Amino acid sequence: MNFLEKLHRHSPADGHISISHKVGNAFPPLGFFTMEQLPEADAFMRQAALNHEVYYTVATLDRRPPDGKRGDGSYIGDISAFIFDFDVLNPNNLNAHAEAAIPESFDALLAFMDDIGLPPPSAIVHSGNGMHGYWFLAGPMPAHEARIAHRRFQRAIIELAREKKRWKFDNTSDLARVLRYPGTWNRKSNIVTPVLLVSADENLRYGAAELDEWVTKAYPRTAALDAAIVTNKLNTTDHSDRRKAADFDDIKINCPVVADWVARMTDGVHLPEPEWHHFLSIAGACENGSSIARDLSRLDDRFNEAEFSTYTARRTPPHKCETIQQTCGTEKCADCPLMDQGRSPITFGFGLPSDIERADAIRRFVRVSTPNVRYFDLDHLSRDMELLPDALDSEIGYLFDGKAHAAFMASPEAQRVRLGQYLPGNHHRITKTNKGIPVLNLWTPSPLQPVEGEWPVFRRHLDLLYSDPDDGEIAREHLLDCLAFIVRYPGEKIRHVYLLASPEQQIGKGQLLELMKRLLGPDNHQTIEGEDFGEKFNAHTADYQLLIVEELPLSNKLGIYNKIKTLLSERDKLVEKKGVQKFRARTPDFLLATSNHSRPLTLEKADKRVFFYESPMRRQSGDYYGSLAVAIKSEAPAILYDLLHRDLSNFDPKAPPPMTAAKHRLLYDSMPETQRSLHELVGDGNAPFDRDVIHMDDLRFALGMSTTRNQRFDALKAIGAMQTGQMRAEPGNPKSPKHRLWIIRNFDRWKNATEARIIAHWKGA
Repeated sequence: MNFLEKLHRHSPADGHISISHKVGNAFPPLGFFTMEQLPEADAFMRQAALNHEVYYTVATLDRRPPDGKRGDGSYIGDISAFIFDFDVLNPNNLNAHAEAAIPESFDALLAFMDDIGLPPPSAIVHSGNGMHGYWFLAGPMPAHEARIAHRRFQRAIIELAREKKRWKFDNTSDLARVLRYPGTWNRKSNIVTPVLLVSADENLRYGAAELDEWVTKAYPRTAALDAAIVTNKLNTTDHSDRRKAADFDDIKINCPVVADWVARMTDGVHLPEPEWHHFLSIAGACENGSSIARDLSRLDDRFNEAEFSTYTARRTPPHKCETIQQTCGTEKCADCPLMDQGRSPITFGFGLPSDIERADAIRRFVRVSTPNVRYFDLDHLSRDMELLPDALDSEIGYLFDGKAHAAFMASPEAQRVRLGQYLPGNHHRITKTNKGIPVLNLWTPSPLQPVEGEWPVFRRHLDLLYSDPDDGEIAREHLLDCLAFIVRYPGEKIRHVYLLASPEQQIGKGQLLELMKRLLGPDNHQTIEGEDFGEKFNAHTADYQLLIVEELPLSNKLGIYNKIKTLLSERDKLVEKKGVQKFRARTPDFLLATSNHSRPLTLEKADKRVFFYESPMRRQSGDYYGSLAVAIKSEAPAILYDLLHRDLSNFDPKAPPPMTAAKHRLLYDSMPETQRSLHELVGDGNAPFDRDVIHMDDLRFALGMSTTRNQRFDALKAIGAMQTGQMRAEPGNPKSPKHRLWIIRNFDRWKNATEARIIAHWKGA
């Protein structure tokens, strides 16, 4: 028994299978087969797949379409299964999907399906770049019943994937949907992959009510919207008791089916009687409805006043959408907010779309009260998209008579929290502090998924960037350790800054930064110019996993260094935002700075907060950077995979960073001029610095009379010199003047020497 025979075991005998092939964005037909020809259809698709991208319509057609047409939704008679087309990352074809927020593997997808309690699929097909799930039905389901149920089923999966995994699946609920057939080939992006049937249990079949029961339990939003509609007294069955009559113009604007009736009637087209009855039930319940219905109906030369009066006198309740769709289909209803609400187009006349949107807005927006009142949209969460009360009124005030903020304050259903905090590593959107304070978590994980693989292009770039013979390997491995740590342990802090410099500009430091941003996700990094570092309004530097400071300024180097130390030593700090009182926010988990200068900072002598590497790389060709830009996207999943599996047993984020030759030079350049001069004098070994012991006066003459005693003292301490106790210039002569001398080298030799020996050495004996 082939797959088609399992799928259509209970399909009507007069149904047809439509087989097509993809040409550009079109799907012209290749052939049609009856239920008696399913073996021939199976063989036909397998043979056609040798030369074509073959697809078939899962549902059955109730009649054969005209030549050149494969059959749209109006030709669908029954469905034999609910389906879902899941996109899954294919490591061998990374360009197969435009959307990056999809499952990283089939195992991850199956785990999600199990987590949401989705009934096991009757059949699973690997489509080459994704997975098709089939839920076989116990019996054929007529298209007019299936459209709503199938759409609800798919919407539940889509919304649960978005809420739980932040995955983005396409809606494939239209009944005329075509899928690839197992046993054929997927040639997307010119990469040939077989379409394989993984499993199929023809006896695992569901009633439509069973699947809808799962939807109701797993995704209760529809029920919540229904409750909101009832609360606002928008039940369509009591239309005759309303104080306010429905507005037919509003219905015509919002319902494409009603608009189509009006357009056809205005053009003198004869409406079939069932459609005319639908129209009368809607228009007749509106304000001036009898006049509207009569004026349009008279345009039909078949109009009969007596028949019209008899029908309208019945005051038939407005027909519901489901009833209308049995006659007219659902092609015009795909995006209608009433599609699965069990409602009637009449409700558009009472502003129902706004009430649905009100309920949706109450669900979507969260009010944060501290340090100032602001709102965040859970469906599009971004710290850059926070709305102050006035902005909320401007954004969605039309739903609440211009007073959205007041409506949220009054609504018991509105979500409210005290704080909005950036909590990397916490996957709960609404959570609580240790003291039980409600918090909106502003952290969003990176959508990038790891995939095992090679990354030769970017590895070559790292080899060039880190080609210094002394520091290159140390600096490259330390960077990879830092990146591995922040992607593996979001929320944990690295207590030093990584400073990357190069004498030549535009060598590819920016491309490295772009990769780091891609690894962490769009909401988890911030880049600022060095000149803006340390400005008064500094809230934009907090609450990020990664802060990048591009081109450290050459002025106030010691001040910049001290600000960096503050960011590294404190887990949170008071920040300031224009128009808002100061508040506490998290300092970055990792700080990286760049420069094109060999001395971008002034360091303290005992610095333990800065890692410094200076790259000797030269600018490459334009083609080199073009290939690198492509590799940042294509190789990022493999780089992320390697970082997540990197050995970090020797990495301590709190320990001082490794020392480099570049940092030795920077420490030397950071010395005050007096200290550097003394360092050079001692190193050169010219008199009087050829001796191990000197007097402060020797230093004053060597460094210049303009130096102060404190500067000379600090210079001696900086090179590690040791001061002796008071010693007489002539040992044993009580009248001889006393001196304090300085030992500048060979300390072990002199620490236990006699006074006479030290004095003799100082005098050159």
